[in-house]
Amino acid sequence: MKSILSNPYFKKVSKQDDVNSGKPATYGSIGTKILFFLLLTCVGVCLSIFLSIPDNFINYVLIGAGVTVLISSLINFFVPKATPVFGSLFCIAEGYLIGWICQSYAKVYEGIIPMALVITFSVIFIMLFLYSTKIIKVGQRFKAVVSTLFLTSIVLGVLVFISSFFTDAISSIVWGNGVVGIAISLGVLLIAALNLVIDFDNIAQSVKNQYSNKYEWSLAFGLVMTVILIFVRVLNLLAKIMSTVDN
Repeated sequence: MKSILSNPYFKKVSKQDDVNSGKPATYGSIGTKILFFLLLTCVGVCLSIFLSIPDNFINYVLIGAGVTVLISSLINFFVPKATPVFGSLFCIAEGYLIGWICQSYAKVYEGIIPMALVITFSVIFIMLFLYSTKIIKVGQRFKAVVSTLFLTSIVLGVLVFISSFFTDAISSIVWGNGVVGIAISLGVLLIAALNLVIDFDNIAQSVKNQYSNKYEWSLAFGLVMTVILIFVRVLNLLAKIMSTVDN
C-alpha cells in the first residue's frame, strides 16, 4: 500500500476500504485509458487550432479553459471516482490551452513543436527504459525526494510570480533566457521526468497488488498529467535555448 502514497491522486485511492475489491487492474486496460486521455488532449489541441473564435472573445475562452483545468484537477484530487468525467474535461481544456501555447511559440520559433514532441517522446521512452531495467530503483526515499523537489519548485515559482508585482529583478533571471534561466528550466524538466518514473511504479505496483480496476482511471490520469507537464517544460526550455541562439 505504501508504494503508491507519493502521488496525491493515489493517496486518496489508498484510503478507500474497497481498494482490492472487484476485478484487478491490468496494464492493457490502464494503457487504453491513457490513450483515451491523450486522444482527448489532442481533441482540445485541434479545437484550439481549427475553431475560429473572434479576437475579442479569445481571452474569455482561455480563462474559461484555465478555470476548467483548475476545477477539474481539484475534483479529481478529492474525488478519484469522478476521474472518468472530470479527467476528460481536464484533458480537453488543457489540450486547448496547449494548442494556443503551441501556436504562439510556432509563430516565433520555427520547428519548435516537432522538436518538442520528439524530445518529449524520447524522455518518456528513456525513463521507461531506466525504470524497467531497474537502473532507477523507485523506493520510498526516492519518492520522498522527488515529491519534495516538485513541491519546492511550485512554491518557488509562486514566490517568483508574486515578487514580479514589485520588481522584475528576480523573475527576469528565473524566467529569462540566460544561463540561469535555462538551467532552472532544465532542472524543472528533470523533476518532471523523475515524476514520470514514479507514475510507472504506481501503475506497476497497482497491477502487482491487484488493486481494483475502478482506480485505473486515476492511474492513467496521473501519468497523462505528467506527460503534459513534460511537453510544456520542453517547449519552454527549447524557446529559451532558441532565443539565446538567435541573439
